[in-house]
Amino acid sequence: MKVSDNLEYVKSGDVEVAHKYGEYVEGGGYYNDVSLNFTEHPFALSITSTLGLTDRMKNLFLETHKLAIEFNNLYYKEKGNYCMEKSHVLG
Repeated sequence: MKVSDNLEYVKSGDVEVAHKYGEYVEGGGYYNDVSLNFTEHPFALSITSTLGLTDRMKNLFLETHKLAIEFNNLYYKEKGNYCMEKSHVLG
């Protein structure tokens, strides 16, 4: 899954990603992707789309993936800050 087709739609930077995608072309086209993102704090991301396999979809998936990585990093940074603040108050 780490070297599957269409990996460029969900891989950004040096984050190791394993993913599985599915495409159904009838009825306008559906494209779905589930990725496991091996960041410092690993997470899974699932995206479903009715855009089919288009350039617009590719760009949206990649941008969504980048934002999810950024959100994950900021979440754990904020969580660490919050825990440190609480430990000082309680300590």
